[in-house]
Amino acid sequence: MKQRMLDSVGLALVISFLSVSMGMTQTLNILHYYYTVPGQSSHRFAKAQAIKSLDSVKKSRDWFVAHTEDPAYFTDKNLEKFDVILFDNVCCTQKIFETDAQRASVEKFMRSGKGYVGLHAVAAAARTNRWAFLAGITANQDVGGAHPNPNASAVLRVDERNHYSTQNAPEKFVTHVTEWFHFPVFPKNTPVTLLVSIQKGTAGAGEPLEEDLPVSWCQYYEGARAFYSSLGHDSTDFTHPDVSEHIWRALEWAGGRAPQTGVCGEPAVTDIQVGKPGQARVFADRYFSLTSTPAAISGATLEPGRYQVTVYDSRGKAINSMDIKDAAPFSFPVTRSGVYTVKLSVGDYQFTRLVPVVK
Repeated sequence: MKQRMLDSVGLALVISFLSVSMGMTQTLNILHYYYTVPGQSSHRFAKAQAIKSLDSVKKSRDWFVAHTEDPAYFTDKNLEKFDVILFDNVCCTQKIFETDAQRASVEKFMRSGKGYVGLHAVAAAARTNRWAFLAGITANQDVGGAHPNPNASAVLRVDERNHYSTQNAPEKFVTHVTEWFHFPVFPKNTPVTLLVSIQKGTAGAGEPLEEDLPVSWCQYYEGARAFYSSLGHDSTDFTHPDVSEHIWRALEWAGGRAPQTGVCGEPAVTDIQVGKPGQARVFADRYFSLTSTPAAISGATLEPGRYQVTVYDSRGKAINSMDIKDAAPFSFPVTRSGVYTVKLSVGDYQFTRLVPVVK
């Protein structure tokens, strides 16, 4: 099988949101896998647009992206350089990998603490391939081949705000016309966190719904940060500003380059040292310190310079910002509980910390 690899390296120096304790991000290394068994529905137009869209944003987001439709590429050596694998409409009723060794490499990669993002038809592949790991990491949602009235727009509802993929999304947003899998509702006490759904009683996904329809979800599965969305069927999903941003931020979360708040069961990375009751002390390298209380997030810059400090709520909305010259204190009042993001910009560098506030 002919292998198609389109590689590039993002060299952006200005750093965006991060949660690693060093305070500086690294390039996110993404493997985009879009194989489909010959003769089966390939979603080829969506995949072509996914390649184009990934390549168009990789520089600005500091991504390295490799594209392949070759199962033989999946070896331990080839995978070790990546942070996350995007299973883009990988499908379908036959094996999506040619050997057990290829499957084993994927499982080893995921269990080493890496990331998985699955889109649309990979749920059908998980159901039909009898591969327990793929079914598990996609959360065992059985599509049953069901997508009645498949081509329709829908109003998507954000169910979980404290996740990086949904923090910047509007409360509800309308998709372009696309195909919807009719997944069952997740049972109570499931380890899976529902992120986005279509509300029951609406005419979303082509017909009135008797139950909420899951669209996107996440979980921490055998050491891997795992995200799945039934979005990605149509090429417009990769050009729709809200839908594409949801997918791009999911890649950054799954790849470990975004705040890990623990809402999907993954270990939360907050870089916090707990002090006296009601307070948490946070240090961002040598540039600034933070103290959170139920009423405010306060701190001080520690060295001379020009700084901008911005505080974002758990939805990713900036609630306050301050320019500081030389070492100086700052304080921002908070009105509700949540995990806040404090970003300090100094020169060409940015440092970000998560700060929990409990009122």
